[in-house]
Amino acid sequence: MLTIQNKSNNLLTNQVICAINAHGRICVFRSPAGPTDQKSYEERQRCLLTEPIRKLKGLTNHIFVLAPALVLLWGSFAAVSKLALSSLDAFQLQFYMFGLACVALTILLLINGRLGELRRISKKDILRLVLISVPSYLYYFLYTLSLKLLPAVEASSLNYIFPIMIVLFAIPIQHEKLSLLKSVSILAGFLGTLIILTNGNILRFKMTNLAGDLLAIAGAASWGIFSNYLKKNRVDMMLSNYIFALTAFAFSAVSMSVFSRFRLPTGATFAQVLWISLSNIVVSYFVWNRLLKKCSSSLSASISFLTPFATLLFIMWLLGERITPAQLAGLAVIVTGIFLCSVSEIYTGKKSGKALPKKAGPR
Repeated sequence: MLTIQNKSNNLLTNQVICAINAHGRICVFRSPAGPTDQKSYEERQRCLLTEPIRKLKGLTNHIFVLAPALVLLWGSFAAVSKLALSSLDAFQLQFYMFGLACVALTILLLINGRLGELRRISKKDILRLVLISVPSYLYYFLYTLSLKLLPAVEASSLNYIFPIMIVLFAIPIQHEKLSLLKSVSILAGFLGTLIILTNGNILRFKMTNLAGDLLAIAGAASWGIFSNYLKKNRVDMMLSNYIFALTAFAFSAVSMSVFSRFRLPTGATFAQVLWISLSNIVVSYFVWNRLLKKCSSSLSASISFLTPFATLLFIMWLLGERITPAQLAGLAVIVTGIFLCSVSEIYTGKKSGKALPKKAGPR
């Protein structure tokens, strides 16, 4: 920044300030000569400094940024959790996962000076958020338990019916209508998920443990309920997520004290738990909430069908497994389902005269 200072006997000091903005252009403006110009001067400076941040926030409002980010975050959960579960049990994993999330969110609120805003939330809203967080906690609790009882393919396949649960629970909770195209797209996505996770052997897919199967299905249903009530939430995302994490941490602390024991993770296990916590508890909640507010439940569900493919990529990278032709065929079926759901969204938007989800502005 270059500053040129001019002085005269009868005038206040003035400064001509040259700065380079985010586009590489030189901006020249004069500092205030008196108190009346101070406000506009400060606004110009603040605008110059915050322009890149505003552009970044605007970028995170686009569905084509939110959807791939969510797929990658969710896709890492299965592979990294499997590695962590080799040293910790399900109760210990959840305790540290939600505990680290609480620490991270507390630091974020302190840095942004927003921790005190929790006191401004009404008791009614806090109670509502605590109730909403219950199905969210149950999803991780039940899914993690199912991974201990079932083969990973079977547990993951049953867990990936959560997009169907989202659409089904949207009928009574969101009062959304299930059109024929949306129904076909959901079925196509579910079929593609089964092809990927069973390597094409759908007819030979067998349930090996009834208790584990019921846990996985109940976990998927829990996420369907949580996603629909989260879409109706009007409390700030960061504050809501903080309450979600605190509630889940309280539940996990009780469950670990009753059904397990305290054990500190070390080395690679700690790094794995830290990644699961930050990527799937801290970041993915914000991304998923924004995505739900940008599009209908059916389109959100179809987008989430890409998660199994991302999961395969992480498994290939971390565990050295290869992607088979049957898994690629399953991905093609999933993409077909997403296309059908997109066509349905466009048709519904034009027919009702409403803006399409991808054009929706910040809420």
